Amino acid sequence: MRAAGALVALCLWGCRTPAAPAPRDAATGALDARWDAPTDAAPGEVPGDAPGDARPSDGPSDTAPATAGQRFRGQDVDALLRAMATRPAVAMLSRHNLRRPVFQLDLGGGLQVAFKPDTYSRHGLWRNDVVAWELARLLGLTERVPPVTGRTFPLALLGPRDRDLRPEDGHRDQVYGSTIFWMPVLARTRLHGPRGRALWSAWLSQRNPLPTEPAAEEVSSLVVFDYLQANVDRWGVYNTRADELGHLCYRDNNETWNSAPLANLGTNADLLRSVERFSRGLLARLEAADEAALREALRPWAEAGRPVLAEGRYAHYARRRAFVLAHVRALVARHGEARVFPWP
Repeated sequence: MRAAGALVALCLWGCRTPAAPAPRDAATGALDARWDAPTDAAPGEVPGDAPGDARPSDGPSDTAPATAGQRFRGQDVDALLRAMATRPAVAMLSRHNLRRPVFQLDLGGGLQVAFKPDTYSRHGLWRNDVVAWELARLLGLTERVPPVTGRTFPLALLGPRDRDLRPEDGHRDQVYGSTIFWMPVLARTRLHGPRGRALWSAWLSQRNPLPTEPAAEEVSSLVVFDYLQANVDRWGVYNTRADELGHLCYRDNNETWNSAPLANLGTNADLLRSVERFSRGLLARLEAADEAALREALRPWAEAGRPVLAEGRYAHYARRRAFVLAHVRALVARHGEARVFPWP
């Protein structure tokens, strides 16, 4: 096994299929900005918040230790991911979206997940959620992006008569897919669509005074996150949701990392150009998150038999990263660091 700080492979579902990598180390700070977002859901209880709720019963003894301070909703990220990857499902609670099915599954102990299975019609789509999560770890955005891993669940649990569900090769009773922490509250915000963009672009423009809206920093980081992975499924629909504390949740990242949008630097470029204020820490982490760092983050998935990003897309990421950095450097040259980086 690799030294502490590297990913290791967990054996999922009785070790019958290639495993998903276990959580790796990365440090992040919690964001404490809040704003008064309109809500259409009441606050809910945080799953797995009690001590030990999200810990696997028997993990590998040589698993790399978790990094202190890497948290999601008060929980250790690595322990939470292990629980999401290893606990058997207690029940299937609901199914959403007939064309791109998402299952709400109960893993017991207060832990629920969203499972996006592999399908014949959109084979391999689950990989995009995984790559988005690994990028979030590199950028220190793990408080904003719900944790993601990959694993199998029984076909009989999900829908044995659903002909689009794609069983595992060699294990026809199992379905692989992305497993995502189930957010108990996802409230609508006023940030989507043309009116929403007019609102947040005014917050982030150097023509206007520094905004007092705490959400401004979260929007700024979200635009950078989405540009890097060419997310085309964020702003035109109700996909700018907030949790029960009003923090933005960078969720639903399966429509990312697709070849044509990723290769086109113009994808989301207009949104990025609307952002003229950034978190200094985010840009420092982006400086370090070069192509080699992304390859290293995703390498354990390939070693576990689950490559999640096609070779040519690393170069597309490198170009998009360079585009962001060039945009920010031009703003610094024009306005100065203090104005471009108002947030730590």
